Formats: sequence, structure tokens, C-alpha cells
Amino acid sequence: MTAMRARLGLMMFLQFFVWGAWFVTLGTFLATNLDATGAQTGMAFATQSWGAIVAPLFIGLIADRFFNAERILGLLHLAGAALLWAMHVAGDFAAFYPAALAYMVVYMPTLALVNAVAFRQMGDPAAEFAAVRIWGTIGWIVAGLAISYVFAWDDAARMAQGMLRNTFLLTLVGEFAVLGSSILVAYGFARFSIPGGNLLFYLMIATILIPEKITFIPTFYVYVAVLKWSGTVLPVLLHLFFGNAVYIFLLRQNFKSLPLDLEEAAMLDGAGPLRRLIYVVLPQSWPVVITVSLLHFFYSWNETRL
Repeated sequence: MTAMRARLGLMMFLQFFVWGAWFVTLGTFLATNLDATGAQTGMAFATQSWGAIVAPLFIGLIADRFFNAERILGLLHLAGAALLWAMHVAGDFAAFYPAALAYMVVYMPTLALVNAVAFRQMGDPAAEFAAVRIWGTIGWIVAGLAISYVFAWDDAARMAQGMLRNTFLLTLVGEFAVLGSSILVAYGFARFSIPGGNLLFYLMIATILIPEKITFIPTFYVYVAVLKWSGTVLPVLLHLFFGNAVYIFLLRQNFKSLPLDLEEAAMLDGAGPLRRLIYVVLPQSWPVVITVSLLHFFYSWNETRL
């Protein structure tokens, strides 16, 4: 089983290494090499969404119904390799865009296929998948480091100023801040009954529906004009210490699904709420905790990377 887990981990590593090797620097490539406009860059990034729409066709109608999942996964990646080469040799955006769209159409289904392949090889996916999936994040990170240090794609002057180091620092601090605060809030919603608690939870969930673009300018004004935080890291990090609605929802739903027996036993032994959370609840919740960690790491790394 250890050998199989190593092979699955390598599969996850390569799956996200391929994606991270080019997608993060796509905007810089388009502006520098193809003189793309802002609208064209947006069109290029939107191919990811179009690919995700088409992905269920491969997963539900083709994979495992007409073909073996491993074989169709390999064929899609081979087709993707040819399309990546077509994107590389494209002389202008008109030639680049069709290749990028076709690539996302064949790549996005592989994100679900690697999970399906991994689940089939596991005796207990709930307990084993997290240790395999983490290698996908490692692959993404290694791809970024290779771009920065092996191929010297990033701005050398900014790297010398410590910009890449700052990216790591901001991502890691933000990771611990949002994870810790979201866990505490989610545990409170899951285990403590307070007047109006459900209403507060629903109001928090409703904030997910507010587009970020609507709050961007007011938030900027408050940070810069009112609080005078211009030129500091506070606008980037401080809000993360108050949790994230999506992460709180995911964690709260997981905490509510756990039986109360062990927590009640710990309570009889004198354990307080914080100790019960750390020693009873979290050890049973590693899959969702790792999932939340990966979601935020991808978001933060892509938002702040040099």
C-alpha cells in the first residue's frame, strides 16, 4: 500500500506541477510576449471557467463508461502537451487563444479524474486522501520555485529586494491566521447555543453572495483614507484574523457531523472548550482542515506572488 500511495502522490504532484508551471505567470507572458490587452488577458484566464463547464461531459459520460479512467487521463495530458506547445509558438493572441481554450477543455477534466483514480486505489479514502492530495500543493509550489530560480522568469531586481520571500511570508502568516480564526468561529457555531446564533450564521453565509468587486473601493477607502494604513501589511493580513465565511461554513458542517460522545467524556474529565477542540475535535477533522488550508494557500499564493 505504501508503494501505491507513493505513486498516487507522484500523480498528484505532476498534475498540479503542470498547471502551476504556466498558469500563474500567464498574465505576464501575455503582456510581455504577445502585447495582449487587459480584455484579452481576461479572456485567456476565462478559458479555465469554460473548461470547467465542459469537464462534466468527460467525467460523467466518457470516463469509466467507455474508457478506463487511467487511459483517458493519459490521453488528455498528451493532448494538453501538444496544445501547450501550440500556445508557446503562437505569434499573437489570435493564435494563442484557441490553443489556450482547447487546453483548458482537456485539462480541467483531469482534476476530477486524478481524484477518481486515487479513490479507487484507497481502502479508506476519507483517511488516506489528504496525505495524497497534499502532494498536489507541493507540486504547485515547486513549479513556482522552478520558474523563479531555475528559469529566472521573475523580475531579478524584485527578487533581490526580497519580493519572493515576502510572498512566502505573507502566504504562511495568512494561512495560520485564517485557519485558526475560522476553526474557532466554526466550533462556536457548531457547539454553542446562543440566542440568535443561527441568524448570525446565516448572515455570515450571506456575505459570500456579495461580489468582491463591490466592496473593493469602500474597503480601500477605509484602509487608506480613514485608518491611514497605506504602505503597511495590515490591509493584507488583518482581515484574515477574523475568519473566512466559506471556510467557516465547511468547518462548521464537519464539526456538527461529529458525534458528541468523546467531547462529553472529555468534559467529564474536566476539559474545557478549547482543550476539547484541540484534543478531540481537530484530530477527527484533518481532511476538512487540510482542504481549507489548500484552498487558502492557492488563493493567497496566486494573489500575492511576484
